[in-house]
Amino acid sequence: MSGIVANWRLKALALALTLALLGALAFSENPLEVQSVSAKVQYNLPSGNKLVLTQYQTTVTVPVVGLRDAVERYRATAAGVSLDLQKAHPGPNQTFYARPADVPSGVTLRSASVPITVSIEAMQTADLDIEVQTPKVSPGIQVKTSAAVCGNDQGPCKVSVTSAASDLNDLSAYVLYDAPISTAATIETPSQRVLFQQRGRPVDLSQLNRFPAPSWTPPRVTVRIDTQGGTQTKTVPITPTITGTQACGFAIARVDYLPGQFVTVQGPADAVAKLNDVSTDPIDITGLNANRTYTVALRAPDQVSITPKSAKITLSMNRAFNCAAPSPPPGPSPSPSPTASG
Repeated sequence: MSGIVANWRLKALALALTLALLGALAFSENPLEVQSVSAKVQYNLPSGNKLVLTQYQTTVTVPVVGLRDAVERYRATAAGVSLDLQKAHPGPNQTFYARPADVPSGVTLRSASVPITVSIEAMQTADLDIEVQTPKVSPGIQVKTSAAVCGNDQGPCKVSVTSAASDLNDLSAYVLYDAPISTAATIETPSQRVLFQQRGRPVDLSQLNRFPAPSWTPPRVTVRIDTQGGTQTKTVPITPTITGTQACGFAIARVDYLPGQFVTVQGPADAVAKLNDVSTDPIDITGLNANRTYTVALRAPDQVSITPKSAKITLSMNRAFNCAAPSPPPGPSPSPSPTASG
């Protein structure tokens, strides 16, 4: 009997040692830790919020004690601490105290509150005109009209921007249409992104550190652009510029052109569109009574080129009538005047 009791005591001791070893092993894998954890901050703004945090922290350092796996769970929570801003007002560098939130079992915070400094501004909304920028317009092209159109609207629309008041100071909206424009046309391009600039410098509102983040609508618009000008090429006839008066009795019967009566003109579309012909340097036909060939330069408006630049023009003359003075027609001689008798 004493042997059984002795064996029982040995077995109990062995079991205790085994449990102790298992506990030590478990504790070595999940030890108790004292750490400073980077915890996420949850900001609770007033209902119907009209505030914007312009300087704030997304995480704070929280001193904790707990088992390693519990500490890691706390580190991964969506909101390690919660900051109540229900009674907050606009102002810079204000200190509030955050409270623990979503703390898992096995973790104890070594501080009941965490100080957080934030700057707060009033939330405002502004409706901005949208400028259409066209930086790649070819020489000779003019933009007649340009507009940013929202949805099915026919006319220009505005973009509504909501953010901190300081973000809206001197803020302007634009669309950058950076495709080359080299011809006169009507351009309509949907889904163009609305961009912003402040005091002439581009600003990406989506990258501003604000809570809540800036918002604007619509984010994209349709761009409509009407242009005129550009380069045009067409063929027009030569119209000789005749000065002076040919010899009496002669008329121009025919005009011949070398290399041809038609030439090619090229230049700004608005100038070329008005051309129905090109003139020549003056051709003086004073006293002309026979065929003659003239080499003359061709004339066109400034910035318009002509090919070829000159032409040979031959004027063929015909006698239309005889210009010699006619002789008086024959007739009876005049009767002498009667003489008075004496």
